[in-house]
Amino acid sequence: MYYRTLILLFVYLLISSCTAPIDSSAPVDDDENTDRPAFSYSQREQTGSSAKDLLSADPFSALIVEIDYMEGFAPEQSSLDKLQQFLENYLNKPSGVQIITSAVPSAGETSYNVSEIINLEDEYRDEFARPDTLTAYLLITDAPYDNNSVLGIAYLNTSMSLSGSTIADNSGGLGQPSQTSLESTVLNHEFGHILGLVNIGSAMETDHEDNEHPAHCTTESCLMFWAVETTDFIGNLTGGNIPELDSFCVQDLEANTN
Repeated sequence: MYYRTLILLFVYLLISSCTAPIDSSAPVDDDENTDRPAFSYSQREQTGSSAKDLLSADPFSALIVEIDYMEGFAPEQSSLDKLQQFLENYLNKPSGVQIITSAVPSAGETSYNVSEIINLEDEYRDEFARPDTLTAYLLITDAPYDNNSVLGIAYLNTSMSLSGSTIADNSGGLGQPSQTSLESTVLNHEFGHILGLVNIGSAMETDHEDNEHPAHCTTESCLMFWAVETTDFIGNLTGGNIPELDSFCVQDLEANTN
């Protein structure tokens, strides 16, 4: 989800308030960080700004997706398989896409805001861009966001988060979608945002941005429809069908891949 809706506006203001981007992969001199690759790529930029690098083979022919999950909220393997398929469908990475997962401790919070999630990323993120390989990061939390109807957020150019607890509370029960259906939908939706959809890094070939919900698609059945990343959409997933990108979004990605 992104700017000018309630939480998205908060994300945008948080990021734009920084006086200068922080290069989270730049080499440093202290002994504690000697394992950091000697390669500089800023991964503290605005969401969508790395869209072309994520989509294209040049200069990065491979992608590593690091998923850290708080204990008890591991993503289902079927959700990871669907994310892998989604990325292979739309990214041009001849050296491949790799998804790695690991458990991290709970931060012990009852809710998380974007600032806290960024701090947790700083603490736990292990994979940073290197020559020929770009990386993306996703943190699955054990508590809701401040807005407890939100299922996921994309908050930096290669960074995303899912609320594992909110997804768990709204899936797997009577009349609820399966965890895979809900989790996969939100995973793919947030990845769509860092790929520049809608109109935040992958330019629109045809105007399809929802003026009332910027950075989201006007097509209600599209993966990038605004409600997809909120509990408002859950009733649409009970049949097990995971939304796909509509033709407008696909055209935008294809144009930005070339």
